[in-house]
Amino acid sequence: MKDCNKTKKELETSMNKKRTGRVLDVETKTQMDKDAFFGINSEAFQRMYKDHGAVMYIVNLETFRIVDANKSALKFYGYDIDIMRTKRIPDINITPEEEIRAEINRAVMEGRSYYVYQHQLANGEIRDVEIYANPIFIKDKEYSFSILHDITDRRIAEEKLKQKEKERERLIEELQEALAEVKILSGLFPICASCKKIRDDKGYWNQIDSYIQEHSEAKFSHGLCPECTDGLYGKQDWYIKMKKQKGINTNVDKDCRQHK
Repeated sequence: MKDCNKTKKELETSMNKKRTGRVLDVETKTQMDKDAFFGINSEAFQRMYKDHGAVMYIVNLETFRIVDANKSALKFYGYDIDIMRTKRIPDINITPEEEIRAEINRAVMEGRSYYVYQHQLANGEIRDVEIYANPIFIKDKEYSFSILHDITDRRIAEEKLKQKEKERERLIEELQEALAEVKILSGLFPICASCKKIRDDKGYWNQIDSYIQEHSEAKFSHGLCPECTDGLYGKQDWYIKMKKQKGINTNVDKDCRQHK
């Protein structure tokens, strides 16, 4: 009957005394609840969440406000916990808010729980991030528990690989084009035993150089061999004189006859 006259607060204080031998300060308890993730006082959970090496934060899906973040998240973004709790997702995500919400809706429809965005850090640096977010309900409110991976270096490596692939494809295409332009002469060619002209598949006789140029990539530059030069100019005095000066055989008539 004596306990019935005690107030509720007195009863709680009395019970705390019996359990712990001391009175639990109300303000301290309130601060503990605030620092604990949504009042989850499991020491193991708090240690896992707060000290985990992965970037983790909690978002109110209705307001898009960040309500909590672990140490890795604070280190990654460069904010302390007080400033971090004032941020909304559009403050760190460079994508417009309406596009973010639209992407979330698409992810829900697709049964997808990950997103790829660009986030801005406190120092202004933009990083490519991959976010795995899962909805959680606490006290009838919907939150998003997000785990973030910095994929900037991976995206840079992927972009370099894409550039190398493009360069490789370009070189292959150029090689294929070059091979397509290559013409190879093969087979049996009808050639005149006297004038050395070649008959084409239409029955026309062509100079050998013209025929080869038309059917291959070969090009010709024209000149005169010594025998033909003798045949053309061998009886002219200036030519005979020039050959004597150079110490060349001047028996032109014999050379010309042999050439003919």
